[in-house]
Amino acid sequence: MLAFFSYLSTIALFLSNSSFLSLQSMIQLTK
Repeated sequence: MLAFFSYLSTIALFLSNSSFLSLQSMIQLTK
């Protein structure tokens, strides 16, 4: 159960990080 939770949190971290990076690149493109 704990391994599954850490697996989910890792995926959530990766998704939020990639979405944040894409947001940053979009902001830099519009500047």
